[in-house]
Amino acid sequence: MQLTGLDTFSLEKITVTQSKDSMTLTAQIRVPILTLHSDKYSLKGSAYYFYPIKGSGGMTIQLKDVVALSTVRFVSVDDFSSKIDKFSLQYNISKVKANLEKSTFLINQVLNAEGAAILNGFHDDIVNGTWNYAVPQANEYLSKVSLSDFIKTILNVSQSAFVIKNTK
Repeated sequence: MQLTGLDTFSLEKITVTQSKDSMTLTAQIRVPILTLHSDKYSLKGSAYYFYPIKGSGGMTIQLKDVVALSTVRFVSVDDFSSKIDKFSLQYNISKVKANLEKSTFLINQVLNAEGAAILNGFHDDIVNGTWNYAVPQANEYLSKVSLSDFIKTILNVSQSAFVIKNTK
């Protein structure tokens, strides 16, 4: 499975607060289109106990106009390492365009019509998945970086970033 489109994000808002032993970063990003592609999916089941849901083949799902607001608190573990100890995520997906090849008739229609509401309804599961997967990955990196060095990295990145104002 491959996720593409993250490299097209725009940073709409960022706030950083810091104390001696922690830094809290809040950022809002907008991604015009995120595309999830898989060469193979397999689906077998039923809806409402009688309508068969089945299909297998390639899958492409586009998430359109994704806005995400995340707050992450980084804390110092010791002089040589840091970690994420709090994480929150709110997001909104405006539209979903799905194409599950060789699926039953209504699957793509339902996903295209109701996909954004379905994904927005799985907020807690997506946040828990992020906490269980992405946060440990980040903490692996942070275990080798002091909080002060991490803050310096964030400052360097933010100082070299381009600011583009929306003229709408």
